[in-house]
Amino acid sequence: MDLIEYLRAVDLKILRIMNLEWSHPGNDLIFKLLSSQVPWLLLLACLFLQSAYRRQWANIRALFWLGATVGISDAVAAQIIKPFAARIRPCIALNWIHVVDGCAGSLCFPSNHASNGAAFAAFWFMWKGGPIGWFALACA
Repeated sequence: MDLIEYLRAVDLKILRIMNLEWSHPGNDLIFKLLSSQVPWLLLLACLFLQSAYRRQWANIRALFWLGATVGISDAVAAQIIKPFAARIRPCIALNWIHVVDGCAGSLCFPSNHASNGAAFAAFWFMWKGGPIGWFALACA
């Protein structure tokens, strides 16, 4: 077995464990919430309101650029890289997948959640730096 076959086998094993053995309505609700836009929008709204309250206009401009960075990252991942990579989503390729809220689109690589999180963390690191910036990069 070569390395690629081994990695595919490990990937499928992890997917089976997480998708079938750990499947629970509570987990479905938690992961559905975490993968939605709500946490991101709440975070941006809190940062915007705090900056407006303190009249930190430079922060508001930075939040605008943060939104633009994440938007560009999302567009590049969805419109350029996904069609080029053309990796079929597991919920389409594998019939045993537990789907919680429908199967969005047919392509899955790269993950828009991952590219958006990485763009957010990279921007935050360049904007704030220090321990908070490193924490953002580590979370991405």
